[in-house]
Amino acid sequence: MAFVPEYEQDVFISYAHADDRPYFEPSPGEEPPTGWVGTLVRQLKNELAQKIGREDVCRVWFDTQKLRGNHTLSEEIAAQLERSATFIAIVSPGYSASSWCLDELRLFTRRSAGELARRVFIIEKAPLDPDDPAPPELRELFDGRERRALRGYRFWYEDRSEQPRTFAIPVPHAGEREYFRRIEDLAHDLKRQLKMMRSGRSGAIRSEQIRPLTGASADGGAFVLLAEVTDDLYFKRLEVQRYLEQHGLTVLPEASYPRERAEFTRALEVDLAHSSVFVQLLGPMPGKRSRDVPEGYGSLQLECALRRSCHVLQWRSPELDPACVKLPRHRALLEHETVQATSLETFKREVCLKAVSPAPSSDNRRDTGGRPLVFLNIEPRHRIIASEIRAAFGNRAAWAAPLFEGNPEEVREELTQNLIDCDAMVMVYADNLGWARGQLRQFHKLAPRRTQPIRAIPVIDAPPATKPPLGIELPEMIVIDSRSGVGAEALAQLSIALQL
Repeated sequence: MAFVPEYEQDVFISYAHADDRPYFEPSPGEEPPTGWVGTLVRQLKNELAQKIGREDVCRVWFDTQKLRGNHTLSEEIAAQLERSATFIAIVSPGYSASSWCLDELRLFTRRSAGELARRVFIIEKAPLDPDDPAPPELRELFDGRERRALRGYRFWYEDRSEQPRTFAIPVPHAGEREYFRRIEDLAHDLKRQLKMMRSGRSGAIRSEQIRPLTGASADGGAFVLLAEVTDDLYFKRLEVQRYLEQHGLTVLPEASYPRERAEFTRALEVDLAHSSVFVQLLGPMPGKRSRDVPEGYGSLQLECALRRSCHVLQWRSPELDPACVKLPRHRALLEHETVQATSLETFKREVCLKAVSPAPSSDNRRDTGGRPLVFLNIEPRHRIIASEIRAAFGNRAAWAAPLFEGNPEEVREELTQNLIDCDAMVMVYADNLGWARGQLRQFHKLAPRRTQPIRAIPVIDAPPATKPPLGIELPEMIVIDSRSGVGAEALAQLSIALQL
């Protein structure tokens, strides 16, 4: 009897036989060696037995008799599919090209369409060919842009030359920690789904379970927005996701966002509205960019999160020195005030704590409708640069400019009030060393009169390219290279610094 009483099989394994061919021929008189799929299934059975607590309680159907016909599913396989609680597809180019495998997937997904996201598990043995269109049977389960399973278990990685390599070829060895972690993750999630079905619950998340703007689900768990990452951080993101889910948190997004800026932002904002925490993992590689997202999707995700009343937690390895990162835009992201350079274990625990904490107050935005007051501290000849900055951010901030006309006393008083009251100050440093140093000294002198710390002091490093350093450094300062003009990269860094 299966663990789930209504079924004969708890797990159905669907795979291409080409992926299970042994890598070595047996010696005379020896048993044929186990192939890649057979080895994984054996490991998975052992792990499931340990997690459920009994070796004979969970039934896994795995075709070792080559029961597939030439063109259609055999009656026995079709019958086993009808009586299986969950379905594992071991996806590869061979799987995608196999009509038998796709028939198995089609039959199961047609029967369990309402619970597709919970009853179908995808093992990625190897990446699909990006030049070949994905079969219709896989399109609902894969992100068409990234060619990744929406909720899968990747058993391949990219080596230093960016070539895909599958774990455990020809056989698994003790040093392949990620291989065994993926099996453990899969066994954990299978056990959870099977227990839900055994108790009569589907385990699927329904739309009515979401309570907008609270960051809490109907059963008391919180929602966490786990940002997209670069490929080198894929497994670390997966590790964080599994950890959070095992602690009762719901991780968003459930699918990749569209690539167009407006659609990406709109989908992200919907998920942020449900989330109590925004989590972002950062590494040495800059994130992907597009024509309408020149600052990169990593910066855009952070920018949207900073406008929300949720906790923002970013992580980078303590071994990563931002000073060694050449791209200013990415270096600014790594040096953001919410970035923690700590162990991933410590960071995961911090995320869990923040997920159940009250949302951070936004009193530092004062009574301006959530918009910070930004003082564009410039000389009159730099009004064009100030106009470009205001045009880029519009009404996402309230803007203050220096008083250029009036008696000296009025001009000084206006400058003093702007330095005391502003949430952030933007300065332009061109060939005006004396003026720039004087403004920074004046701010430092007036800082004790402020009621709260300043958010940031971005210094726009404008032409000429050759000039002396400022010679003054304040903790809140960030110098933005704009010697070629205030372009997309400079504006992206400014957006992060100002939290707009």
